[in-house]
Amino acid sequence: MSPVITRIFPPEAFGVFGVFTSVINILTNSSSLKLEMALPLQKETDEFIELLWICLFANLGYALLIAAVLIFIPISVYETFNVSELVDFLWLIPLTLLITGCTRILTSAVVRFKAYKAISYSFINQILVKNVVQIILGLFSASGLSLIFGTFFNQGTGMTNLIRVLKKRKVLTWTPLSKLIIFSHVKEHRDYIFYGTPSGLINALGLYLPVPLVMYYFGPKEAGGLAFCITLISLPMRVVGKSVSQAFIGECAEMIREKKPGLSKLYKKLILRLSLLILVPFIIATFWGQPIFKLFFGQEWSQSGYFIQILALPFCLQFISSPLSQILNLLTLQKVQLIWDIIRVILTIGTLCLPPILGYAIDPTILIYSVGSSISYVLLILICLKYVTLKEKNIIR
Repeated sequence: MSPVITRIFPPEAFGVFGVFTSVINILTNSSSLKLEMALPLQKETDEFIELLWICLFANLGYALLIAAVLIFIPISVYETFNVSELVDFLWLIPLTLLITGCTRILTSAVVRFKAYKAISYSFINQILVKNVVQIILGLFSASGLSLIFGTFFNQGTGMTNLIRVLKKRKVLTWTPLSKLIIFSHVKEHRDYIFYGTPSGLINALGLYLPVPLVMYYFGPKEAGGLAFCITLISLPMRVVGKSVSQAFIGECAEMIREKKPGLSKLYKKLILRLSLLILVPFIIATFWGQPIFKLFFGQEWSQSGYFIQILALPFCLQFISSPLSQILNLLTLQKVQLIWDIIRVILTIGTLCLPPILGYAIDPTILIYSVGSSISYVLLILICLKYVTLKEKNIIR
């Protein structure tokens, strides 16, 4: 549906949409204090149910807090980032945060039961609803808000299959949460809260800041071109990478719970298979990205095709590393994850802010960002490999 959408919406609309989704993704990443990562590791059903409700209530409180903060942000901030049309629709941000956070929590909960088919159906529903709503609204108003409303509706529909799985497993029942129960879970999973939460926030900043920064330095058209490039090239990562990630988390969580060997072997095997899987798309994107974009999406999106050629390498490295990087959370190595996240966000901000300050145009700026991003993902793959190998030795002993 992307060729249809790009002929309805101009790049400027994707610029506004890109900033909105970047804000949502940055804020949602830590909406449940990363406690959802502990759900697949829970052995006892009662403890699983308690932690699930704690995650959901934390997500609700987080959304209400963001809503309160948005009231005090001056309009001039939105004008600076060229998204002043969002001012009348600020209520969409906390509401989308609430729904997106619930979907993330329920997905992590379903991973415990290895119900990957339900997760896939949920994802397919989200994609279909988003595209259909965006096209219908775009025929009446080809603005960034029409794209945003499509994203808002898709999150709600994605939860249906996840809720069905949890109800079937009888783990969506209400259980009273006393202060003692809450304190017990907070104490047990404190590393997720104190290290995983800032790590998740910094990780999201490194991942989703490029579009707002390009919007700030170069304007909505360039930001829209980058936003669409990221949206399209991230599809294989979301479809394949997310599925691999959920299966990998489920298998690793079981190995860690039951102290089974094979963690290092599984990690290395997936690195090889993901590398082979992404090889052909990498070659196509690197050498023919711009001509393909002109053909399928129109001349107006030629710059997005050039961006894909420049960013093919870091996106391929991200495709390989992102599904497997969750092993650091499962091994409760949030401190290590936090250090890498800080390195990545420094590289992201530095490579996207310094070039325009020094007078560089958009194309060399994106090229410099591509180099910095590639370095960060190679480092992540090596870090995960190191700690998986150490954990494997401990399990064998």
